[in-house]
Amino acid sequence: MANTINPIQIHDETISDNLIARVRNALEATGVVLLRQVCKHAEDFERLSCALASGFHTVGIRQPLRQTSGDGHTTEVFRNNFILLGHSEGAYRPWPPVPELCFFMCLKAPVTQGGETTLIDGVGMFEQLPVALQERLRTQGLIFEMLWEPARWRAEFGVETETELSEVLNRIAGARYSLENGCLHLFVPMPAIIRT
Repeated sequence: MANTINPIQIHDETISDNLIARVRNALEATGVVLLRQVCKHAEDFERLSCALASGFHTVGIRQPLRQTSGDGHTTEVFRNNFILLGHSEGAYRPWPPVPELCFFMCLKAPVTQGGETTLIDGVGMFEQLPVALQERLRTQGLIFEMLWEPARWRAEFGVETETELSEVLNRIAGARYSLENGCLHLFVPMPAIIRT
C-alpha cells in the first residue's frame, strides 16, 4: 500500500503575499496543501489560483459547468458522479500539455459517504506495482482511445474546424484518427509516467 499523502495544512488566513509564499513553499515540500477557511467564496479561490499559476487547463467535458462569472476557468464537477475513479487531469489529451497543479474548492461538503476528493500519490502507487509492469509502463507507455463529438473535440483542442483539428493531430507523433460525421475517433500514444 502506498503511503498516505500528509498535506501541510494552513488555517484561517486571508489571501496575502505571505499566504501565497507559504503555499508555494508547502507545495514544493509535499506537493499537496490543504487550506481551511481561507477561500470563503469562489472569487477568493480564483484570486489565489491566479496568484499561484499563470495558465489554466480547459476541461472540455465540463464546458456546460463553467462558472458564468469570475475568471472563466473555474468549473463545477458533475454531481453524484461516483463512478469516476482515479484519474489525472487531462493526461489523456496529447495537446496542450497536462496541468502541473490542480486546485479544488469544496463549496458544500459532500452529503454522501464517498463523495470526497481522494488524492493518490502516483509515485508511491507506481513503486508498489510489479517490476515487470513498471518497466512496461516506462518503455511502452499507454495508448488512449477517445470517441468525441464535435463540441468535445473543439473544447479539448481549442479549434473550430476539422481542418484545424487535423493540423493539430498531424503534429502528434504516433496519433491515429478518423473523422466520421464530425465525430473524432482518436488513438494516441502517451507516456505512462509524466514528471512535472
